[in-house]
Amino acid sequence: MEEITWQSLATLPGAVAAVTLVITIFKAVIGIYWTELVNRIAALVLSILVVVGVTAFSGATDWPSIVLSVFNGLIVAGALLGINKLYNQKVVQDRNLGLTKENGTVSQAETKKILAKAKNK
Repeated sequence: MEEITWQSLATLPGAVAAVTLVITIFKAVIGIYWTELVNRIAALVLSILVVVGVTAFSGATDWPSIVLSVFNGLIVAGALLGINKLYNQKVVQDRNLGLTKENGTVSQAETKKILAKAKNK
């Protein structure tokens, strides 16, 4: 029985599982030096490498296929890191602090005032 196959790596869940496995092992080995920034960069790079590698090994080595696989790698990284969830949390946080207006974001000066006011509370 094969746990990971080329066909499984070519799917979104398979690529996410493979990258998660590699990152988890590196976190365990490196430990203290593995920061959140390193985690995000590693997820991005490994996701793109896995998807581009699977595309190349499947025989699709023309430029359109490689470019498309890079975008698919970004989708894998986004799924792995929960980008939509992080973005939504940031939007809610900004709204709670009053950093957004009806028609967009506030200026940098207004942001500093709001944050200083929130800090003094």
